[in-house]
Amino acid sequence: MLLPALLVLSSLGALPACASSEPRRERAAEVATLRGDWAVAAERWFAVWEDTRDGHAAVEAGRALLQLGDAASALSMARAARVPAPVRHVPGRAAADPLEVPPQTAHAALMLELEALTRLDRGAEAELVLQEALGRAPRPEHFARLAELRLTRGDELEALSPLRKAVSAGVGGAQARRSLARLESQRGSARAAFELWITEDLRDPSTPLEDLLLAARTARDPEIGDSGRAIVWLERARGLAPQSVEVELELCAAHAGSGSLDAAIASATRAVELDPTRTDSIEALLRLCLERAAQGDRGRAEELIERASQLEPERRADLESLLVVQPEEQPVPQSGATDPE
Repeated sequence: MLLPALLVLSSLGALPACASSEPRRERAAEVATLRGDWAVAAERWFAVWEDTRDGHAAVEAGRALLQLGDAASALSMARAARVPAPVRHVPGRAAADPLEVPPQTAHAALMLELEALTRLDRGAEAELVLQEALGRAPRPEHFARLAELRLTRGDELEALSPLRKAVSAGVGGAQARRSLARLESQRGSARAAFELWITEDLRDPSTPLEDLLLAARTARDPEIGDSGRAIVWLERARGLAPQSVEVELELCAAHAGSGSLDAAIASATRAVELDPTRTDSIEALLRLCLERAAQGDRGRAEELIERASQLEPERRADLESLLVVQPEEQPVPQSGATDPE
């Protein structure tokens, strides 16, 4: 770690302590920072802080240490930056109170501490720092960071409120919007989720398959009922995963919702072809064929019942009972797929 070495140098008197040299040393530290010479910058800023206890110098030293990968030393400097600097004693005068840390420096120190704690994988402490920052001066980017921390530890419910505030303020970018869309979808807030999904460019090749499936399910939600948009998103999903049974089942449900029975049967048929052992695919196709029973597809329905019964013999009676129910009473099942892989 670099910080102990700097402390040793300081204790040996290797760093000058003349007050008249402070502006020159600060300028030299700034030049090293601008050059990206982080080892020199860290040493020079530390020298300034060691002599003056100036919070700005501590923050700059900490930032340089972070660039060098020394998060632990950066954390020490961040916390040192928040300690008020003593006023230089003038002989013959009473000692003055320490100078208060300027708000801008205090905020920079908090953000440095947050980054150092994050790199050290100390999420609970990082959240406390963010809470303090929000208490001092709430900023939208703090809400986005707080939501990110909570999502990282798997606390999705607690992440929802700060994520909504961040997205409402327009910070966090596409990552924040998609994270919020996922949470709203999973919580059953179809309208809020759908409004977020339609603002995203889901044509982007980097769009995860999971997002396309979740967006499509949201579009098919009874509150939304936009099967057409769901089909568009699912066709893109099919392009990403042409062998996915889940995608075909979702397409089957979306086509059925739009009234395209032939397209729904085609998707269900492909799902069965991709994995002949999945009874949910066979049953989806079976129910569609029963809707077509009046058009002569009863024979195919009987064949599918036999096929499904061989896979799950205990369900034979239930499956055969479908043949005696009127076609209009047979809704196309919603895909129960949860794992898009």
